Amino acid sequence: MFGCDLPTVTALRHADDASVVAAISGCAQVEAAATASRLAAIAELVRRRANGPTDCAHWSCDNWDAMAAEVAAAQGISHGVASGQMYLGVALRDRLPQIAALFAEGAISARLAATIVSHTDLIKDTETIRLVDTTLAEDAARFGPMSASKTAQAIDEVVDRYDPGALRRTRAGSRGRDVVISPTDSNSGTAALWGSLFATDASVLDRRLTQMAHDVCHDDPRTIAQRRADALGALAAGADRLACRCGNADCQAAPDADPRAAAVMIHVVAEAAALDAIAVAGCRRFPLCPFTGRPKRRLNVVGL
Repeated sequence: MFGCDLPTVTALRHADDASVVAAISGCAQVEAAATASRLAAIAELVRRRANGPTDCAHWSCDNWDAMAAEVAAAQGISHGVASGQMYLGVALRDRLPQIAALFAEGAISARLAATIVSHTDLIKDTETIRLVDTTLAEDAARFGPMSASKTAQAIDEVVDRYDPGALRRTRAGSRGRDVVISPTDSNSGTAALWGSLFATDASVLDRRLTQMAHDVCHDDPRTIAQRRADALGALAAGADRLACRCGNADCQAAPDADPRAAAVMIHVVAEAAALDAIAVAGCRRFPLCPFTGRPKRRLNVVGL
């Protein structure tokens, strides 16, 4: 019914180089056309079995899963792969008919067709998807030799031209925003911090940290990078400025107390007499507090 002549292994062994290269090209087109026909058949099955519009039939778990089970059994594949093929076939037929036509001719690969479907599935307006389909069909031939990332970028440029809000990376990136703080390194007393924010929030935070880093006096011994890191801790403690670490008594940038010192509570089990010990500034046994610049009080810890 859908038969075609493909070169045999024996024939390829006796063919010249030009014929072998031609066979590679021809088989690639036949493979793409066969895949397109298979997806078209799957889409036709969905059309016949779907209870309601096919663009949202997969929302109905029972109906969609029943069809996916049949498609999976017909090909000997998993349920998830079959469901993905059903979505791809329906999208090509209903949303991207011109791309589907190129696919059926073997002019584009299955990978490119799937990538186009994936990067255009957020477009909801009928006229917009028609324009995108037309434009991509005109440019699709040059996408094949590109890498996966460059192909995605080229498709996104077309989507952005007609519907900027439908870019897949916008939704994926915003959903993936997070701030992660790793466990404290007991040796250095520091913890790693990384994450992603909305671009507007990141710009505000970056500007604020830089401003706070420059609010201290010139005698502060920390680098700008260190001040920015400390400024983030100050913001977390509710401070509106970074405490200067110059140690000068007349420093205008040194607050009476560093909010970070009061934001952390440390529970220590010690003898009552130890709490009355008098600290001596500058003594090796009583170093200065890194937050307030004042001598620490000595604590004899008997158990934690």
